[in-house]
Amino acid sequence: MMAKRYKINMENLIFSSVVFIVCAAACLAIAYPFYYLIIYSLSDPTKIKPGFMLLPRGFNIVAYADIYADRKVPNAFMISVLRSIAGTVCMLVVTSMAAYTMSKRILLGHKYISRYIVFTMYISAGMIPYYQLIYSLKLAHTFWVYVLPGLMSVFSFILIRTYIESIPASLEESAMIDGAGYFKSFTNIVLPMCQPIIATVALFSIVSQWNAYTDTLFYNAADNKLHTLSYVLMQYMKANTVQLETAQRNAAMREVKPNSQMIKMAITTITMLPIMLVYPALQKYFVKGIMVGAIKG
Repeated sequence: MMAKRYKINMENLIFSSVVFIVCAAACLAIAYPFYYLIIYSLSDPTKIKPGFMLLPRGFNIVAYADIYADRKVPNAFMISVLRSIAGTVCMLVVTSMAAYTMSKRILLGHKYISRYIVFTMYISAGMIPYYQLIYSLKLAHTFWVYVLPGLMSVFSFILIRTYIESIPASLEESAMIDGAGYFKSFTNIVLPMCQPIIATVALFSIVSQWNAYTDTLFYNAADNKLHTLSYVLMQYMKANTVQLETAQRNAAMREVKPNSQMIKMAITTITMLPIMLVYPALQKYFVKGIMVGAIKG
């Protein structure tokens, strides 16, 4: 009996060890490229050699100093922050209210309206009609092109509506007996209970808004003041000669001059870090929010 139990314990130990090693290797393989970006951008360009690195070689921040010396990057950073906050907040307000409304089966035409909304997630008019619509609404060359077209997210709508439908109806009925209307019931009862799914949807929206650059390319490319950080990063990654020469001129008086690869690594790090800082704060809500939608859907 003891030998059998010892054998089972050894098998569990071996299995757990293998799983741990595989997961640790996968985590290292995923995390090291991000770490490499950071240490490369903080290294001395004269001491960098191809290959594996664990620590910066000749620590310096000259690449970051040169990037921020260009007024375009700080302005793009602020535009990205503003669009991520404004776009996410406005989308949450509109989409959550629509989801709450469509969770009410007593609404006239509820089934047809829901099908129409979901239909738009799979079928769209196409890029050219959308492009013409943006210009006809005079949203091009304005900040609002980053916010207004994304006010309604069908995917987020489905997640939030499914979550609301999982909330016991008796809670709302009790509030309405006490004199609360639909709006008060939504703001005081439903919305506080939807924190997990709201945080999950907010995370999706923030990442999408932060990484977007095609709308800048199509509608605001001519206005430098409305460029986003992702669009600026895209320009750097295309090895724009003018931008790299500007960065080199900013470093003309320094002993250490960053090369084009360092500048690319630095701007990529600047673009990446805010999302890496936001994600852990919302991670605790992420699994719960998604699982409820998956189980009820």
